[in-house]
Amino acid sequence: MLQHDSNVLLLPPHDISALGVDMFTGSALAETEEDGASGRCTAGKQAAPPAAAPLRILVVKWDRLFAEAIQFVAREVFPGAVVTVAGTGARALASLQAERATVGIFGLTLPDMDGLDLLAAVIEDGLVEKSLVVSGRQDERVRVALRHLGIDGYFDTECGGVELLRRAFREVAAGGHYFNNNTPPQAGVENCPSLDRLLSTTELQVFAIIGDGSDNAVASARLGMAEATVQTHRQHIMKKLEIQTRTDLMRLAIQRGIVRITCDRILRPGFEHELGERAARSRDPFGKRKG
Repeated sequence: MLQHDSNVLLLPPHDISALGVDMFTGSALAETEEDGASGRCTAGKQAAPPAAAPLRILVVKWDRLFAEAIQFVAREVFPGAVVTVAGTGARALASLQAERATVGIFGLTLPDMDGLDLLAAVIEDGLVEKSLVVSGRQDERVRVALRHLGIDGYFDTECGGVELLRRAFREVAAGGHYFNNNTPPQAGVENCPSLDRLLSTTELQVFAIIGDGSDNAVASARLGMAEATVQTHRQHIMKKLEIQTRTDLMRLAIQRGIVRITCDRILRPGFEHELGERAARSRDPFGKRKG
């Protein structure tokens, strides 16, 4: 029965349903079609929900054979996942900036930058949902930096096999955490207080520069502070660490992971981003160093 109210056509609820419209939402109901063989009316097929995007995994390892082995295990654990490999920090950043990864699997020794600096940039910019480090590096700087970065897992290649690696992949991808690095502290430093407890943030940054043997002038230019200020920090650092010579300072910086010296470059794991920001803050709009 139709009822008219001014220019609006009102239908009872059963008539609305008959038109194929949901009375609460106004949306069209599923169309019906007649089964030609039996004459029965069956519910029309609704559009299938869009398929979930495949898991995207990025493996960042310099060692090609190791990277391909990790890629193979990842594909085995996650059939259908898109697993790609980047052998340098620059390639990893370019890949992640083009498309975020569900899981990033990172080595710490790369040819163009330290893995800690890559991780800091990736996590700060939210380029991966989950991060798993696969490495054998166990120096103090690595442990402290990874703790501050808040990674989701650490797989120590020195004390874990393939089955544990599979487990690490599954737990991290599922939103959990995995850490198998139960090795003892680095020999020779197990009884030493942590450097981040002994030194201030600024002193650690100065240590990262002078720890490779750089003089005060080089540190002044890199840090954006006066040479006299660098010298004051140097004296405080040596006093707190109870060392007397520049050689001792370099030895301790390398031993504790503050400085890494390779065949073609000097790396300061986890400090490059901090040092860059500090230098930028220390300069005025005309590029001159303050103070």
